[in-house]
Amino acid sequence: IAASENALGPGKTNTYTAQYTVSASDICKGAIVNLAHVTAKDTCGTKVEDDATASVRIVYNADIDFEKSSDKSGEFVDAGDTITYYYYVTNTGEVPFSSVTVTDDMAGLSWKEGHIEAEGGNGDTQLDPGEAWTYISEYRVQEEDLCHKIVNWGTVTAIDPCQNEIIKKDSEEVETLALNA
Repeated sequence: IAASENALGPGKTNTYTAQYTVSASDICKGAIVNLAHVTAKDTCGTKVEDDATASVRIVYNADIDFEKSSDKSGEFVDAGDTITYYYYVTNTGEVPFSSVTVTDDMAGLSWKEGHIEAEGGNGDTQLDPGEAWTYISEYRVQEEDLCHKIVNWGTVTAIDPCQNEIIKKDSEEVETLALNA
C-alpha cells in the first residue's frame, strides 16, 4: 500500500489500512507477519522513517469423521455368508486432505470399491472440507469365525496441507449363528 499526504502536523495522526487474504500456503507458517514502513521529510527536508510489524497467529481445524458399518448389522451370519462393510470418511475441518487411505485389520477382506465419492464430491484426489467419501469391502465368513463375534477395525489415514497425519478408527461387530444356537 502506498499513501501520500501533503503535511502531517505535530501531534497529528493518519491511519492507513490494508487487507490481505489468507491463502492455503499461509496456514503452515504459524503466523502472518506484516511489516509497515513509513518515510517522510521534516520541515527542513531531512528524511525520517520508521517501521512497525503486526503478527496474526494462524489457527486451523483439520479433522475428519470416520464411521464403519456393515450390511449384516443386527443379523446372524453363517459360514459362507458375505459381509459387506462400508467406510464413511467426511472432512469436518477447514482444510483439504490428501493421501486418504482406508485400511482394515481383517485378514481375507477384499476391497470391492475404493474411494467412491458420495454426494458433494468433486472428482479430485483431495478430500475437501465438507466432502464425504465412501469405501466398500467384503468378507466371506469362514467356519472358524463361527465360535466368536466377528469384530474388525477400520482405519482412515489422511495428510493435511501442513503434512500432519490424522488417523481415525472405528469397529464393526457381527454376530454368528453358532453363538446363538
